[in-house]
Amino acid sequence: MKKLFVLGLLFVNGLVFSQSVSYDTSFGVNGKVIQCSSQFTGYDIVDSQFQNNKILIGQTSSSTIFGIFRRYSIDGDFDTTFGNAGYYELSTTNTNVLQPNSNYHLKDIELQNDNKIVAVGFRESFQNKFCVARILENGGLDSSFNSTGFLEVDFGTVSNKATCLKIFSDNKILVGGMSGNQSEFFSMIKLNSDGTLDTSFGTLGKVQTSINGNQCLVNSMAVQTDGKIILAGYVLNNPNGYDFALARYLPTGVLDTGFGVNGKVITTINTTHNDIIYKVLVQGDNKIVVVGNEADNTGLSRIAVVRYLSDGTVDTSFGIVGKYISSNYDFATDAAIQLDGKIVVSGGNNDSGYSRFYVSRLNTTGSIDTDFQIDSQLIIPFSDNLSFNRSILIQSDNKIVNVGSLDNTPTGCSDFSIALVRLNPGTLSTNEFNDNEVVVYPNPTTGIINLSRANTTKDLIVEVYTILGQKVFEKVNLTTENTLDLSHLNKGTYFIKFGDGNQEVTKAIIIR
Repeated sequence: MKKLFVLGLLFVNGLVFSQSVSYDTSFGVNGKVIQCSSQFTGYDIVDSQFQNNKILIGQTSSSTIFGIFRRYSIDGDFDTTFGNAGYYELSTTNTNVLQPNSNYHLKDIELQNDNKIVAVGFRESFQNKFCVARILENGGLDSSFNSTGFLEVDFGTVSNKATCLKIFSDNKILVGGMSGNQSEFFSMIKLNSDGTLDTSFGTLGKVQTSINGNQCLVNSMAVQTDGKIILAGYVLNNPNGYDFALARYLPTGVLDTGFGVNGKVITTINTTHNDIIYKVLVQGDNKIVVVGNEADNTGLSRIAVVRYLSDGTVDTSFGIVGKYISSNYDFATDAAIQLDGKIVVSGGNNDSGYSRFYVSRLNTTGSIDTDFQIDSQLIIPFSDNLSFNRSILIQSDNKIVNVGSLDNTPTGCSDFSIALVRLNPGTLSTNEFNDNEVVVYPNPTTGIINLSRANTTKDLIVEVYTILGQKVFEKVNLTTENTLDLSHLNKGTYFIKFGDGNQEVTKAIIIR
């Protein structure tokens, strides 16, 4: 396996890369992996995650199969040690926990800290149900979850659809979606690690919120460092069609009345067509970034990004009066924030009349990053095949992994193909944070780290990431402390980011 990182290297003001975006030729073949998926005809990609130095992908379709999971090495090789020769199929053919003759939809996947896979979606036939599955690291249902590895929950209403989730450090599971007889509620359930409802959350483990009494849907959720929960999606807001919708909750599941109006925010982008959020992200300063699409009179979409202050008001310092709208006919499917705060967006471009694999990047100010590529975007060419970029993953070295699909490629493929592309991100933003502001030692360490600080009057935010960019530790308002206890983390290489709200420095450590 190729080595991605130089151990012990000091990273200051971001990592040092080439001056422009380029394919990472150490990944796959010249930065790309293409694998025909004809054995799973019509199965769309829903999400991807880093799992123990590997790339896990979830796929779904309307059928008796809840989900197809496949895995690749971090260098792009298909991992045949996973599941059955690289695949795990959760369906009525390999388990009796799913209902026969039902339409299942996988919508999101996340990883526990023990690398077990949690997958959520819904059963559409009969009365809709939230569906939650927990899968062992290498495939197979985890029977320690709800005794079967699979759980169905409803709110006593006709329509109950789970669409997103977050996992807490204690492996409790928060699932978001919608419920109601006409999909009129933003909804959540919180589960204990064993699959039982956490009755301390909301009303006996469940939360329902009417946004304005009309049809609505949650597409994404985020948990702030203070434990507050954000649900994001859209709501029917006549006569404007669908508009961006957000709701924020206290850790107990109660609406946070300090956010927007009684805990809710509705934002109109296009006054005559639909505006839909697909991703919500929280910056280190607790500003909230939402990424979605707005339609115009042509029926095609443009990417729409809005940033909010922590209280839910639009941050007018971002973009144009708080918003960025793409100039081309692009659509967003996912987004992520780099360590330097830039926002990377995946999706498709429809300027040519059909979808093409797409990724773009915004500066922290909300302007398009013109250094990312000519024309402020990067359309990744796969001949002229129909394609789109479904999911974005950012490694801790800021390399960008794009996961999507192509139509009928390579030659001889009768259906669609999985496409993975890894990009070198170019030069990161710089700042004036002094390299000697914080010195960490010993390095390597057994877990206890000493800090030597030039200025102990500054409040620092400390974040620790795995080499694949997963945050595993955070401490805010670090002032006079001179030690950090990371002995609970597994052995390996980590990156510690120190920031004071304006500048930051990142350093690598080894725990052994």
